[in-house]
Amino acid sequence: MRLISKLQILAFICLAGPLANANANYGSPLSIIIDPGHGGVDHGATRGDIKESQICLHISQYLAAMLKKNPLFKVSLTRASDEQMSLGDRVELSKRNKPDLFLSI
Repeated sequence: MRLISKLQILAFICLAGPLANANANYGSPLSIIIDPGHGGVDHGATRGDIKESQICLHISQYLAAMLKKNPLFKVSLTRASDEQMSLGDRVELSKRNKPDLFLSI
């Protein structure tokens, strides 16, 4: 879990500063869709009981929670649990919602 915490902090630092600066000129909250990779029967890489899909979901949820605390961002996730979502479904979700940023973890 220590690695996940470091990755979460790094992701937040990489995103929050530049996006907040961009928002100063944009006027309304930046719409961000965070896409936790894999899910459902697609576990991604595994090592013992650790699944890439769980790590992606955990990091995505943490990052979304951090960004939602700031009114400069409107954040949503493509999936909020360990569920299967096809690449086509992810693309369609993005096309429907037209986010300013689509971030795949």
